[in-house]
Amino acid sequence: MTADKANRVSSVETLAFIRANCAAHDIEATTAAGTLTAFEVKSIGISDDEFEVILRSIAQGVSGGPAPVYAGPNYLLFRVYEAAKQLTAFHGTRVAIVIIDAVTWSSFDLALEGHWLDWAHPMFFDANEAWERFIENQMHRYPNVMTELTQVVRDIDRVWVVRRLGGYQYRLEYEFP
Repeated sequence: MTADKANRVSSVETLAFIRANCAAHDIEATTAAGTLTAFEVKSIGISDDEFEVILRSIAQGVSGGPAPVYAGPNYLLFRVYEAAKQLTAFHGTRVAIVIIDAVTWSSFDLALEGHWLDWAHPMFFDANEAWERFIENQMHRYPNVMTELTQVVRDIDRVWVVRRLGGYQYRLEYEFP
């Protein structure tokens, strides 16, 4: 294993019990050693803007445009925050799993590979107006997102970033403490 791939590997204990669709989180598991773990799974698919580029490329040939560089890591952090909020009341190991579709992976890979997100002190990057509108709209659901983001995300034990390759194939790309 190369040094730059160190955060991409996870050891998995044998599970003695697993239950899906729990009320407060998606999955709950107990290891043979009795350790309780809750998992909250969030998915990131293709954005409307990316979908429009695909449609234009089908209709008109090669298409594209500038991509906001901080939108991906900001949205990833927001989805981790959502998962962390759902895991808040669980007493045990808490894991946020974010599954990113292969088509949109390029919006996140640079930031993940470059370790742009500081998981010990997570915060959003300054971004474009579209991001500002998005986070303003989310404040209706999460009025304290800007003030509690760092603490809520730091309270979970692990973040798994998984890439959906196609069909039902998934690969753990990154694990952050």
